[in-house]
Amino acid sequence: MAQATALAAGIRAARQARDVTLICFTGYRLSVLRSSPPDQGVPDLLAQADVVIDGRYVARRNDNKGLRGATTSECTC
Repeated sequence: MAQATALAAGIRAARQARDVTLICFTGYRLSVLRSSPPDQGVPDLLAQADVVIDGRYVARRNDNKGLRGATTSECTC
């Protein structure tokens, strides 16, 4: 998210060349990204994302079940 402006430009360029899907693991809560984005390009990047997975990654909660950050059963986020 700290480089959202450049990433948004990159995804736009990629989509001109081919059909791509953007899955964005943010590391931030969506509410924080909307209220206090760490880069001016965050709204543009979020608008381009097909899937947004928000919140910080907690390695000890990784259950190896595919494209999700970790289990949410113990979330105190």
